[in-house]
Parts: sequence; structure tokens; C-alpha cells
Amino acid sequence: MARYHLMAHQKKSTICQKIGKQLKQANEKVFIVRTAGGAASQILGLINAIKIQLITDRDFRIEHNALATGAYYPFAIKSLLTEYECQTNINQNTADLLPGEFITSPEKLILGYIKEILASMTRKIGIFKIMQTIKGYWSIDGKYKNLDRPNKRFKTLSFGYLPIVDYKVRENLSNRIQNAKIPNFVNMENNNEIIYDVVIHLRLGDKRNIFNAPKNAKGILHGVVNPESFKQIFNLENLPIDSEVYVVSDEPLYAMKILSDAGFKNIKFIETKSFWEDLFIMSKSRILICSWSTVGQIAISLCSNKFHKVYYPKVPGNLKYTPITSKNFQNVKYYAPSYFQKGDGIYENYSNPINRKNDIYSIE
Repeated sequence: MARYHLMAHQKKSTICQKIGKQLKQANEKVFIVRTAGGAASQILGLINAIKIQLITDRDFRIEHNALATGAYYPFAIKSLLTEYECQTNINQNTADLLPGEFITSPEKLILGYIKEILASMTRKIGIFKIMQTIKGYWSIDGKYKNLDRPNKRFKTLSFGYLPIVDYKVRENLSNRIQNAKIPNFVNMENNNEIIYDVVIHLRLGDKRNIFNAPKNAKGILHGVVNPESFKQIFNLENLPIDSEVYVVSDEPLYAMKILSDAGFKNIKFIETKSFWEDLFIMSKSRILICSWSTVGQIAISLCSNKFHKVYYPKVPGNLKYTPITSKNFQNVKYYAPSYFQKGDGIYENYSNPINRKNDIYSIE
């Protein structure tokens, strides 16, 4: 009898060990993807996650930090994910904030400063990457080699996400968009549908507040692109200045004024209801001229092909991440931008972007 109980116990123990091993293997197969910033930054993180998923054959879950950039940007891409993929969002007290609003409360600022100081200290003494490795982090860090050859045992994918052109990634994201029933802004290899000849994406928003933004605000690396920069592209493409141009912007009416002041004579604007519709318009242009922004990097990743040309700014030399313009993407061209300077009128009378189009955050 005792022998029977011993055998039963050993059998039960073996089963538990097998289950434990399977659960461990399942957990190791899943990696966390950290995102921050607005909807465009979150989509770029998703694009990189899908690329890593295809390389490693591992599932992922999104962990979004709504306050990491120094402004409040809630989770915006739930509709593009399965329920399983979006279960691990950081729970933060954001009841007093609206989308796009800078963080000004002392307790939130102090916590952010402490994290920055600790990160800065570990970088200076050369142990930041070691600590990241120990914790299982794999940072893209603005380097394509990190994206193409990820560590096999990493647990968390973190920032420095990059634009990529990979048609398997596009196919994956296109299927997600179709399931979400939103306008499909992904151009596959032979997609030659062109509705607009020229579209200009002029990024305004918080870039108009670069000289007054809180010190904890990240991502506002320079001011607003001066549309005079776009004239070099018109010359290259043999486009007259009175060519029909459609504008996409977070402040479209103000963007139209800026373009008009620069001499562009035939500017059109389509009133859209969501950020998804803005991306759709951009994807259906023959020539798309982008500002330096994550939205432009999405255009490189998802819209460019042999029928759709994307112009993207060369990266200013004072930025940490400078690999984008070194990549020879199909039909992606780079131009030298100029920027409005401090004291220019564009930086006056700036109002918080919370009153502009933030519907993408409310529909999730």
C-alpha cells in the first residue's frame, strides 16, 4: 500500500513538473513590447514587434506607459491587437489629464526626474546596458542590427523603434487593420491605387511649443519644418508651385496658412474624423512629403512602394538616432529641411493640443 502511494506521489510530481516546464516555456516564448507616446509611436512599436515576432516565432504583449514622454498619451492601438496582446498595460493615475496634455503635477514630475537621473548615472558609469541585459531587456536603440538580430532570450523589447519595409510585416498589419474595420493605410508591393498626386504632412502640435515645453517632455527635438524646404522637392519633381496639394496635419487650417504664406497656391484639405483617415490619405498619394515625425516613419514603413514615393527629412545632426537616412528603402527619398527659428510667429499663441483631434484615444 505504501509502495502504491509512493508511485502515485511520484507520478503526480512528474505531471506537475511537466506542467511547470510547459508553463515556463510558454512564458519564455512571450515577450513584452514597451510603448510610449502618441498613436503613431505606438504603431511604430507594433511594427517593430511584428518584425521581431516573425524572426523569433514568439508571441508578444504590449505594455504602454502613457506618461513616459512627459505628456499624457493613452493607449490608442487596442483595435489592432488581440485581447491577449494588450493585457499588460501599465496602470497609472491619469484621471486628471487629457490626451496630449503636458505633465505638470509635482509628484509625477519628481518620479520622472528620479528615473532620468538613475538612468543617466548608470549610463555614465557604463553599467546601463549590463543592467538592461540582466533584466532581460532588448532595446532596438535606433540600430537596425538590433532589430534584425535580436537576443534569443530577451524578455522585454524596448525603445528606439525604427521604420522598416518588410512586406510580411505589412501583410500582418494589413490583416489587423481589416479586422479592426478602419481605413487600410498599408500599401502592399503591387498596390498602385493613387487618389492624390501630392500630399504634404506638416507636423505642428507640440513642436510649436518647443521653446516652452517642460524639461521632462521628450520627443520634441526641434521646431516646425519651414515649407520653403518643400520647394526643393517640387523642383526635383518638376512640379509647378500651383500644383494641387493636399495637406494632412494635426492643425490643418493653420498648416494651410503656413503653406500659403510660403507661396503654395493650390492647397486642399479634406476634413477627416480620425488619425486612421489621415494615414489613409497619405497612403494614396503619388508623392508624399513628410515632416520629421513618427507619422512620417510610418509612411516609410507602410506606404512606400514603386508607385508611391515618400520624401522624408534628413535627420538633424544633433539627434541621437541617425540611421534612418542610411537605409535605401524603395522609392524613399531624403531632403534637407530648414526649420522655423525661435522668435518666429509660428511659436506664438500656442494652445494645448487637447482641443484638437484626439478621437483616436476616445474610440478605444
